[in-house]
Amino acid sequence: MIKPGTPSSRPPKPQSGGQLPDKPLIVQTRNGVRLALSDDGPRASDDDALLFIHGWTCDSASWRSQRRHFGASRRVVVPDLRGHGSSDAPSQNYGVGDFADDLKWQLDELKITRAIVVGHSMGGAIGLELAARHPDRISGLLMIDTVLFPSPDFLAAVRQLLSIIKESDLESCLREMETFLFQATDDLDMRAEIVKRMSATPRHVAISAMTGLIFEHDPTPALEACKAPVGYIAAFPVLADIARMHALCPQLMSSQTLGSGHFSSWFVPDQVNAMIETFIRIAGSARTA
Repeated sequence: MIKPGTPSSRPPKPQSGGQLPDKPLIVQTRNGVRLALSDDGPRASDDDALLFIHGWTCDSASWRSQRRHFGASRRVVVPDLRGHGSSDAPSQNYGVGDFADDLKWQLDELKITRAIVVGHSMGGAIGLELAARHPDRISGLLMIDTVLFPSPDFLAAVRQLLSIIKESDLESCLREMETFLFQATDDLDMRAEIVKRMSATPRHVAISAMTGLIFEHDPTPALEACKAPVGYIAAFPVLADIARMHALCPQLMSSQTLGSGHFSSWFVPDQVNAMIETFIRIAGSARTA
């Protein structure tokens, strides 16, 4: 059971076998809403913290490999977004800007002055908004398979999926989305765990967050405003109009993972971690310059 508390100056001890717990160990309360997060790694460092933001209807377990990999040498913060995982899910709108406001508040509470943001899917759009609104706090932004400027066919598919959620349940919707989420080569047990975790998200959160991301959020101003290094890691199929993104954000760098669907941080963590390491070096060089 998660207990409310203030951030500790020490990271949580690994569980047996050297594994970090999936559930966040810290709870912050903002205007009566409990927001859970994990805060690992050393504090006495001049390096930017790493802020990992999960995607739509996911939770902080999306980053378990990255927490282990980077938490040994750098401060790593992994929240459960409002409405997701172990955080509260009040009846409200769940827009991209609302999530970004929560994260800025959490960074303040943790006394983190600068961070490099890594966001998966919806988390990338939230990170983009955070970087555009608070450029003095974000040293770099790396988006992983984030939906930006979707095609008309994709928009039509999302409208159909939203109708499925409203009429039945989230798990049924996720089954319809499997061709977008997974490749045939993705590990079946891991796929089942991802769907189970996503299905636990309350329906009102799933509907509002998807509507806010796809139909109410325009990333154009944020891409134009973002001056920090920006990276994009695609999977297959590619879910963003990368050429349009680059036209708006000339410093954009892009790459693509091999052998994974949407959840590359789960299925090909070594590829993703190597690209994150490269991006950290790029962001650090840019900040020094």
